[in-house]
Amino acid sequence: MHFFQRDLRNNKINRIDTNLQSGPTAAVGVRPALDESWREFCEITTVDFATYATSIQEAIEQGKFNKLARLLAAAFRTFIEKKADQNKFFIEYQLLTIAALTIKEYNEKLQHVALQKCLLNLLCRMKPMNAERQALIAAMTVTLASGQTIWDPYYMTAFLHDSLGDRNWINKPSSSFISAQIIKSLGTVYPTKDMFAACNLEIDFDFIPDGLGIAIDRYPSPHAKEEIATIALNALAPWWEMRADTTPVLFLRALAPLMALPDVRFNVVKRIDGWLQHVKVVCEVLQKHILATS
Repeated sequence: MHFFQRDLRNNKINRIDTNLQSGPTAAVGVRPALDESWREFCEITTVDFATYATSIQEAIEQGKFNKLARLLAAAFRTFIEKKADQNKFFIEYQLLTIAALTIKEYNEKLQHVALQKCLLNLLCRMKPMNAERQALIAAMTVTLASGQTIWDPYYMTAFLHDSLGDRNWINKPSSSFISAQIIKSLGTVYPTKDMFAACNLEIDFDFIPDGLGIAIDRYPSPHAKEEIATIALNALAPWWEMRADTTPVLFLRALAPLMALPDVRFNVVKRIDGWLQHVKVVCEVLQKHILATS
């Protein structure tokens, strides 16, 4: 098996042999871990539901945006830690609404990486929540991200974590904005829906995020592109070891946005004949890889 690391002196990506166990079961469920370092940012900040709105307003009026970011992160922490009381939904919904309005108004001054990581982690863990909370969380994450010209590499980590796991948000209309920007930055190009229609092909369009045509490259520098490519290659490395007949469909779905990376295409070409021999993955392979690279 190989993992990848950046050689900054020679500006290239090197393969690194590892002694990870190979075999059909070794890689199942492997995905990039979520970064919990953001907790240090708000560890001494407490949330009082009764005075939260006042605390937010005071931080804004005093121009204390570090404090504001900590208050927001601390509120999101309560949901990540599942301490939110299901019997107090109205109060919690108000808290999320206050946070959403604050981020909408001041997102350009809330460039704190810790806050971004906190929201992305919440986005990846929102599956048990009801539709209203999920919509608010997605809106806040997208609003905060849209106010930043350059993105932290952690957006790629969160994207892969969801893509190789629960797929809570990457293809949902409310949060596909993030997926579209990442795909644009990678350089992957999908055929348009009109192209599919012209060829009389019936395709599941859910795997194509909305907004690809107007997406912006959030990792414009060569260094940034190399960094997100390395994150992607390391995330995929264990999955290549699976036999064709045990390859999960979710892995094939996760590959499509990454097809601009030469190493991904190389590995797909090596394995595509094996995949096509198994009925359960033929549709996914044809739709998301042959067509995505045509």
